[in-house]
Amino acid sequence: GELAGAMTSGRYGEVMIDDDFAVATRSPESRSIVPIGSLSAGARDQLYLAARLAMADMLAAGGEGVPLMLDDSLVEYDLERARGAMATIAAIAASRQVLLFTCHEREIELAGEIAEKVNLVALDEAGGRQD
Repeated sequence: GELAGAMTSGRYGEVMIDDDFAVATRSPESRSIVPIGSLSAGARDQLYLAARLAMADMLAAGGEGVPLMLDDSLVEYDLERARGAMATIAAIAASRQVLLFTCHEREIELAGEIAEKVNLVALDEAGGRQD
């Protein structure tokens, strides 16, 4: 819920996952539980990412913070949603290593804007480093 609230600017602060891993949230207008499939594609992506991040925290609970690997997780987000997600990811990166793979300049720029420290490794088209 905290992660979802942070990513959605407080719109969806409650997320539920059942035994079959179906995700739902509480509608801020009606307070009824709605399946995530009835939300906009952007809101769905935000809540799925929040759920994945929460599950990663639960799986690592009590142990050392395992690295978090994300591959083009923000590609479908509009700028406002991408900024909220990047801020959430940056907060997570304060206590664990985050590897964010992307081929999109916008995500690189947002990471540099929001995160305190970013180590950028750029690869050329053949997969070699461009340092």
